[in-house]
Amino acid sequence: DLFEDSSFDAVVGSFLLCSVDDQMAALSEIARVLKPGGRYVFLEHVHAPREAALHWQQSVFEPLTVMMCGNCHLCRRQDKLILTSQLFQGVPIMQASMIKDDWPSNTQILGFAVK
Repeated sequence: DLFEDSSFDAVVGSFLLCSVDDQMAALSEIARVLKPGGRYVFLEHVHAPREAALHWQQSVFEPLTVMMCGNCHLCRRQDKLILTSQLFQGVPIMQASMIKDDWPSNTQILGFAVK
């Protein structure tokens, strides 16, 4: 391993989990290097709610973004993955936002998870 277990107070990731091949392995590595009580601070885009027009648009464009945007998967639900991973004690802040200028990845979450 490049870093020892429990060696960081915080890990910051932005638009990371959309493009890694194994999201759980990435989260496990983040949890491994965090000290107890350490924070994983994240900003990620997620699949839009099913009732939004953006939901199906993301589904249509995802094959293109995977090929042309560094393996970016528009339809992943990183919010659910982080919340259900059981790698963190809690996720006290999580917000969904719609930013007009970042279509088709404008459903985003911002928060931190505590180890």
